[in-house]
Amino acid sequence: MKTVIALTLALVLAAQAVDDWHKKVQSQRVRGSKYTIHENYNPVTIENDLCIIHLDAEVRGEGIATLRLPSRSQAEMTFAGHKATIAGWGETSDNDTIMNTVLRYTDVMTIMKNDDCRRYYELITATMLCANSPDGSGVCMGDSGSPLTITESDGVKTQVGISSFSPSVGCETLRPDGYVRLTEYLDWVEKWAEVDIRP
Repeated sequence: MKTVIALTLALVLAAQAVDDWHKKVQSQRVRGSKYTIHENYNPVTIENDLCIIHLDAEVRGEGIATLRLPSRSQAEMTFAGHKATIAGWGETSDNDTIMNTVLRYTDVMTIMKNDDCRRYYELITATMLCANSPDGSGVCMGDSGSPLTITESDGVKTQVGISSFSPSVGCETLRPDGYVRLTEYLDWVEKWAEVDIRP
């Protein structure tokens, strides 16, 4: 585990657009002076590509909520075939030159079997998952760290992945995107985020 003290790390909560967060009554800006990087993160193989930001203060308010994490009973699920949603502030095309300031999402992603994803990326391991969309929508530069969610039978969104990488040849190539598979890290998340994982 590597805990780092950040010089400046600001998070904007409950804002649809980063630029006008100060105009929204419910929007909040909070500092995070520490973050914990997974101790086995490998930037070459992109394994264990997750980090927890520790906020300096607890935040609550309108428009602020947590995403449900996978349960321990889902640890062996691959989620292959599930429809998923990805959200982020990244670029919307390969031609973009600046980051997006408006939160965008697409909900036409389908989670793939890892064997199918290995046809595109040899580096795929059991700690990763892939998702793609028939229209090419998905993550792009600047979306790393964004949540990949499914909607369960009770209607609640559950985060099953964290955006890790998009195709090196461009995000409009119809190739799948790569994600951290959260079910492989439930113990780690429970320990360092100090949250309880559902049975």
